[in-house]
Amino acid sequence: MSLEEEAFAVALSVQQVGVYCNYCIRRNGQLRKCTGCKMIVYCGAECQKLDWNQHKAECKAILKHDGIADDGIRLVMRLACCWAKNEFGEIALDKETRSLSTLEDHGDKINELAEGFLQQYKCFSVKEFASEDIIMKLFKIVAINSFALNNEFGSAIGIGLCIKLSKAFHSCNPNTRIVFSGRKVRLHPTTSDVPKSLNLATHSYIDELQPIAVRKKLLKEKYQFDCECVGCTDEERNQKMEAWNCQNCKHWIEASDKAVCSKCKTSITVDHVEECKLAEASATNGNAHVAREDIPIQSRVNIAEKILTVAEDALHKHNVLRLTSLRVLYAAALGSKNIDKAYDYGMQLLDIHSQYQQQTDIAIIYLKYGLSQVLIAKGEKKEALPMLAEIQPRFAELHGADSEKKMSVDFGWRRFNFFDKQIVFDPEKPDEKFLGLKDVCVECWCAQGDYAYLGETRGGVFRLHKRLHQFFWKAYQHKLSALHTARNFLFSLGEDEEGDSMLKIWDLDKIDESSVRAVREIRMQSIVVSSSVCCLAVHSTLTGTVIGCEDGSVFLYSGDITRDKNVGKWLRVRDAALDGPITGLAISQVHQFRSLIFVITGKSLFSVIVDNKTVTSKMIHFYDVEQCLDGGEGRCYQLNRGHEKLQLVAYGENIALLTKQQAVIKHNEFMSMLTVYNIPGQYISFSCALPSLCRLFTIGNIIMVLSPSDGTLNELREKSITAKLDFLIKKNLFDVAIGLAKSKRKENEDEENLKPIHVKYGDYLYQKGDYENAIKEYKETIGLLEPSYVIRKFVDGSRLRQLCIYLEALHANNKHTQQHTNILLCTYIRLGDKDKMMKFVREQAASKNVDVPAMLETLRTGGFAADASILATQLGEHEQAVAAIVDDLHNYRLAVKYISDKLPPKEIVTYLEKYGRELLKYNPNETTTLLMNIFDKATKDPEIDVLPLINLLTKDSNSNVDLVQKVIENASYKNRLILGHVLIELRLRQFAENIITEEECYASINGMIGNDPTLDILQLAYYFDCFPVVQHILKITNRVEKDQAIAPLLVLDVLSRNNSICISAVKPFITNWLSKKEHEIVTKKKTIEENEKKIQEMERQTESLQFNAQVLQVSKCSACDTTLQLPSVHFLCRHSYHVHCFESYTENIDKCPACTIRDSERPAPIGDYDSFQSEIEQAARPIDVLSKYLSLRLFSDDNDKRLKHSTSRSSSTYDDEKNPFASDNKRTSPIKSTNPFDSDSPPTRQKSTGKGKTPSNNPFDLDE
Repeated sequence: MSLEEEAFAVALSVQQVGVYCNYCIRRNGQLRKCTGCKMIVYCGAECQKLDWNQHKAECKAILKHDGIADDGIRLVMRLACCWAKNEFGEIALDKETRSLSTLEDHGDKINELAEGFLQQYKCFSVKEFASEDIIMKLFKIVAINSFALNNEFGSAIGIGLCIKLSKAFHSCNPNTRIVFSGRKVRLHPTTSDVPKSLNLATHSYIDELQPIAVRKKLLKEKYQFDCECVGCTDEERNQKMEAWNCQNCKHWIEASDKAVCSKCKTSITVDHVEECKLAEASATNGNAHVAREDIPIQSRVNIAEKILTVAEDALHKHNVLRLTSLRVLYAAALGSKNIDKAYDYGMQLLDIHSQYQQQTDIAIIYLKYGLSQVLIAKGEKKEALPMLAEIQPRFAELHGADSEKKMSVDFGWRRFNFFDKQIVFDPEKPDEKFLGLKDVCVECWCAQGDYAYLGETRGGVFRLHKRLHQFFWKAYQHKLSALHTARNFLFSLGEDEEGDSMLKIWDLDKIDESSVRAVREIRMQSIVVSSSVCCLAVHSTLTGTVIGCEDGSVFLYSGDITRDKNVGKWLRVRDAALDGPITGLAISQVHQFRSLIFVITGKSLFSVIVDNKTVTSKMIHFYDVEQCLDGGEGRCYQLNRGHEKLQLVAYGENIALLTKQQAVIKHNEFMSMLTVYNIPGQYISFSCALPSLCRLFTIGNIIMVLSPSDGTLNELREKSITAKLDFLIKKNLFDVAIGLAKSKRKENEDEENLKPIHVKYGDYLYQKGDYENAIKEYKETIGLLEPSYVIRKFVDGSRLRQLCIYLEALHANNKHTQQHTNILLCTYIRLGDKDKMMKFVREQAASKNVDVPAMLETLRTGGFAADASILATQLGEHEQAVAAIVDDLHNYRLAVKYISDKLPPKEIVTYLEKYGRELLKYNPNETTTLLMNIFDKATKDPEIDVLPLINLLTKDSNSNVDLVQKVIENASYKNRLILGHVLIELRLRQFAENIITEEECYASINGMIGNDPTLDILQLAYYFDCFPVVQHILKITNRVEKDQAIAPLLVLDVLSRNNSICISAVKPFITNWLSKKEHEIVTKKKTIEENEKKIQEMERQTESLQFNAQVLQVSKCSACDTTLQLPSVHFLCRHSYHVHCFESYTENIDKCPACTIRDSERPAPIGDYDSFQSEIEQAARPIDVLSKYLSLRLFSDDNDKRLKHSTSRSSSTYDDEKNPFASDNKRTSPIKSTNPFDSDSPPTRQKSTGKGKTPSNNPFDLDE
């Protein structure tokens, strides 16, 4: 019984529907899209017609959804179309008939899966070809009986269903494999023993390279049977599949707690058992994630690498649990073109497969073929050839006589259509084909500018212009062998008489239709005696000429053959050989005395180096001048291996190859296959079949194809770079697009097309989860793409290393900002990469284009305070250095030393003001010494202002008294008063802390208080309940009342705090003050009454002006005081003017001159803050001035708005920041207190409880 059939129905995967013909599953020539859905493609109309019955339903669905469903849904839809037309594909087998309707579906056992599929199917389908029950039945049939659809290299490209071959039984050690060749399917034997019938053939329903428990579970769940095949009963094979490593000799041992190595007899240890079980669990659980294609590839790669790391010493190298990870890593390495890793992972895969599969198994064959291509990509062709030779027979069995071609397939190079082919029409008769070269037998050709020179066998030369103008002349009487152009000369080789070879040189500038004559003729008989000359090459600078002979010999002439008189000295660079006549020559002159000659015969290709007339030679494969000079071998691409080459034409980066092949359509016995290869990009730019044997030549940038049989001429024009890039980007072929754009950039230095491709490629790789390669593409977009776009993508913790790469590239290209620098530092910190971080910080600091304090601050917040302090010290960033030492490292001794040694006195004051309290608390002795030193220096240098350090002196009342007294002795008068108050406070603190008595306290401060009733003294009296001070205040109450320096209520509040004072002690003061206040009240009441009368009169006048007619009976001009005459001007203020008088006094026609002058003599308008400050400073009672301005609404929001509006007209403007009266919502920074005793933060309110407690600093606070 035959083990092959044609697939009943197939469906390509979503990624392959535009790559293969959806009927015959081949890639023949140019595929054409379905005119309906515009997605499914076919070889031509015939395949489309044959597939229409099955495609019709999915065509409408694709068109409606503007998208395509997966292959499983589309295969069921195709089968539903067949079911609806009663097309079941009946096949008679022995005593049964198999058809679509009779295939196994397991009844209701997988109904749950079928119902889930039905919902997906209904979302895509647009027409019901079958009932829901039929759709569910078809799903079950497909789930149980379908095969993976593979291409000629074993890669899965879809899914297919066979009626007959689906009968084959399962085995975990199968004797056949399913092989697709287009739509043709067969069971290919894995060994030399071919099953004699379908009943004896077995294949694996699942991946058989899994642990036995996993295989049995999968088969039971999906296919509803318990497997007892030869693979499951082979105990040693199954044990090896799950084997552990022997910890001693690395030989495989059984996965058991009591395993003993059969090689070294070592028993497994408990620790090694635990290690192996952990590796097994990691591989089992991890493989479930690694195998999921919906997870980004980079995440799967990371998991796979970790699995292999854990399994390294635990699981044996042939343990099948390693396979899933190795497959993913192998595919990822191929996708990223990491050839070394791909080869390493591929060899490990081959090693495992070889343990459980036969070398003739097609699974091994495909894997070896892939590895051979990897070796070739590595440049190790010699190692690849034996592997290719080994698998050649099996390929011949699979693909028949065409196997050698399929093995080559140009090494899997992708195919594109980057050229447009069209027939050339006659310019004089546009409707007719150009036949000007009909019956011309072209022997050789060359091109120069817009002309092509075609040499005919019989000695004629045709000159063809790109606009198809022709000219012909007879160059030789007998035959023409070769043509070559250099500069403005045409060189030809031929014979006027048989056996008389002659080199003729033609001046192209002097060729016209009237006369054609060679400028020089050189007979070759004197140079070559025994053979005819058949090949020619001339260097572009005319400094060397090479000729080749039919006997294989080669001669070189060094010099300008067009000018030299004596051209008889030729150097023999190759003797006659048995490999045939010379068919091709090329010369490259490296310098004056060194030339490189490439020689081609029908059997070989080699190079000859001529160094000062010394000849050396070495075989090569693919020409590269630099490689040949270094003695290395070139690359062999084996283009179109297995076919006779007719012609090879170089065209920029492309090579047009014309080969002779058997005709598929029997129009002629042979046909020509034209293939254009792009060597640097390693893809096929164009290919097509030509019905007859043709010739190629070029004119300018056009490849011409001449068909000698009918004389037709076709031209190939390369598509524009824009059209190519658009096509490649739509197909997500970004790597090819980038290579193409880079090649064009080398030509014209244009990066316009390149960076946008990198952007799209980076986005594509990012969406796939390949973050490593995505960041490489984003690096190339610097200068085009906004950096924040990339940073947002990679700021996640798992992608920080890629973010580092991008940010480093930003800095290397000098496209960074300070924010980018901070992000990169934070990234280094999160990664813990200290070496890179410190190197980067030093480089940036040295560049002086970065905010160094900000970087140091970032280091400190990241936990690298010690490094930040060292770096800040080296860079002279004192503020960051001290902050790191004090705030982060808490090394107070080092901080004091740094401040004293590194800073000048003025800066020492600044840093002591900021950090002094903390330093005094934790390092009092050294800090006090530093304070003493700075105060000593201040006595000698008046520019050192020590007042900011005053509040530090009040911290320790006992130790700072002597220091303050010493400072007072040498202080200036102003500072002495302030320091005196400090000393008073220190003494009062000593009294409050019971260090000195009340009498000692008063004795020490009595002289400093004197008769000065300042606010400071009252504050001190309020702070500390010291009776002698209170008594002193009572003595000076008369002066307080007289000078009005302090509000009496404040004095009373302070005195009321003392329980020892009676009311009689302050009765005269209170009585006198109250009587004065009573008198002020009476006076102000009278003033209020008078003002009310004035207001009433003003309201009456306003009402009169508003509602009553006004009679203006002024008789005299208010300006000249003469009788008023017309024309005149009148104002409601009762002023009138002659018009000419009015115009003399003002240009403002809306204002009265007299009233304007009077208004200008009034006090300064509200908002004159300088006047307000002056009044406050000079007033005996500042509170009265403040009350006055409050009554005038100086501090209201309306006044703020009015002042803001008036700034455009006022010559004196005030900023909100400088304005002490601005409202809070307009103040950008608080006004610092000028009180030297104030600390940075406001004092807290505390209840006074007598001695030993520190009361509130605010004299207006009440007891809580």
